[in-house]
Amino acid sequence: MCAPALAALTDAPWHDVQTVGDQSEYVLLIASAIEAATSVARVSLSGPRYFRSYCDKLASRISERYMTAIVQCKRISEIGAEQLLLDAQALKSVLLRVPSIGADDDAQPPPTYARIVAQGVGRIEALLKAILVPTDPADALVGRFLLLFPAAPRDVFRHVLSLKGVKPADHPAYLRVLQAHQRQTQLDKQSEVDKQSEVDKKDQLDKPSQITSDVPVAAVPSAYATPDPRSSSMPVHVTGRAPASAPLVSRTSAGRANEHSRFGSTAEHSAHLSPSTHHAGQSQTTFQSTTYANMPDPLGITSGPSASNEQCSDIDAQSPVLASLAANATATRTKINENLRKFMSTMRRP
Repeated sequence: MCAPALAALTDAPWHDVQTVGDQSEYVLLIASAIEAATSVARVSLSGPRYFRSYCDKLASRISERYMTAIVQCKRISEIGAEQLLLDAQALKSVLLRVPSIGADDDAQPPPTYARIVAQGVGRIEALLKAILVPTDPADALVGRFLLLFPAAPRDVFRHVLSLKGVKPADHPAYLRVLQAHQRQTQLDKQSEVDKQSEVDKKDQLDKPSQITSDVPVAAVPSAYATPDPRSSSMPVHVTGRAPASAPLVSRTSAGRANEHSRFGSTAEHSAHLSPSTHHAGQSQTTFQSTTYANMPDPLGITSGPSASNEQCSDIDAQSPVLASLAANATATRTKINENLRKFMSTMRRP
């Protein structure tokens, strides 16, 4: 369909072009061939879906054949490359009008079709822009090529060198420069990645650590808590569980001093306590006053005063637990005394 026009493109002396003018003659030939084929396709195809597929394939095929025709040229000067860029823009306009050929209205092309045209013509323009760069110095040509073709295809770079008139014997020197630029580009990218990684690590270290504990502190009796030296009212720092040998009914002098400092006197303290708590406190105080020195000596060996059964009954009977303990202790003591007397009387017999 477009073979004669593309052949005219390949055979044109692009290295002798002196000025850039209007679009070339071969572009008009391509436009005429596309319009004729598209008009027939719109009538022949059964539905809009098939016509859209025809337009997509036509745009892709024309772009590929146009690129091949440029690569097959013998040599292209910088001015010739500018003229070909102008022709490529004209070809792009022709391709964008294909979906509306033979239609009742001049609608905009579908986005998918416009993207196909832009990609195909974009590759052609990138090749021609690379040809516009002088070959000396080589770094300038290589740098421009890498900007236009980030993947740096070697075959495309060789086509650029050939179209610019570089001898095949000089191609390895340019390829080495291209390889050096690629290596440097990779190092720069890796350096940027490392810098970003260092910045991220620094940001993480600068963030204040927030350590929270979801484990609740078990409630323990205040008698086994370490008093807070800053306060004389309530202990706030828990040292651990209560020891197995901790006293059950006695209160330390520090606890009594603490209560005295809070309530002023024993009477005021008693006023704040409930009746059961008040009596328990009295029983605890009375039980604490009973020492081992005042315990009775069953054998009568010790010279200290012995406590009678009435002394044990001094414990406040209003405390059921303490009263029961006192009664059991009295009964046990009486039984032991009786057994010891019987044993001593037996030992005294001749």
